[in-house]
Amino acid sequence: MWHHEWKDAVGVVLDVEERMPGDPRFADVPDWPPEVGALVATVEYNRRTSKGRDTYEQVKQWYEHGEAAFSIGYRVPADGATRRADGVRVITDSICSRSALSCSAPTP
Repeated sequence: MWHHEWKDAVGVVLDVEERMPGDPRFADVPDWPPEVGALVATVEYNRRTSKGRDTYEQVKQWYEHGEAAFSIGYRVPADGATRRADGVRVITDSICSRSALSCSAPTP
């Protein structure tokens, strides 16, 4: 989606994986802080549409200039989460998580 607008789909998320701090795959990332993890997503833009092509080119330019920033979007069904004793919500199921890619320019 573009700028967190659910109606503005520009592609799909094919896979999302959480990598915890210290994951050895961060070894190839220059200056990656050892105490930091990340969500790593594989996405596919729908370049058959003008919005998908435009978004792809914009994100490519941000990346080339070291300015790429992304967020994730998802919806949790009523029975898709539990709450731990300490109040933390644990999501066990989500919808739209594989079709929600949100792109926007990073803010300083």
